Amino acid sequence: MLVSSGRNYFPNAVDPQIFLFIGFIVVVGVIVYLGHLQAKKRREAFQRLAMQWGFTFSPERDRHFARRFGFLDHMDDGHDRYAYNILSGAAPDGARVHIFDYHYETYSRDSKGRRTTHHHYRSIFTLMLPEMFPE
Repeated sequence: MLVSSGRNYFPNAVDPQIFLFIGFIVVVGVIVYLGHLQAKKRREAFQRLAMQWGFTFSPERDRHFARRFGFLDHMDDGHDRYAYNILSGAAPDGARVHIFDYHYETYSRDSKGRRTTHHHYRSIFTLMLPEMFPE
């Protein structure tokens, strides 16, 4: 029978917390990678649609594009606003069509004054009709 005298009988043993930390890092890495793959698939699908419909496509962030739609809900909310994955073209009847993803940030503070950033994402479809209609 071994009696413990406070000494480590396994001096070369690895602390189990190291395995937990490494496992956590691996899980976070997999989640980030899967998010990147999903965003890539979405961009590629938009690009295929643009080619199929004869539209233009821009995956880049455009901080000025969405300003023309400021009358829509949430288009002038928050900070760090931008459109991306922008599809633009004409419908068969000639009406202008825009399909895009939109991002903005809002902030809140907890009881200790620490700021938290909240990211908001929207997918938006607009169809510019050739005539004005009353509300």
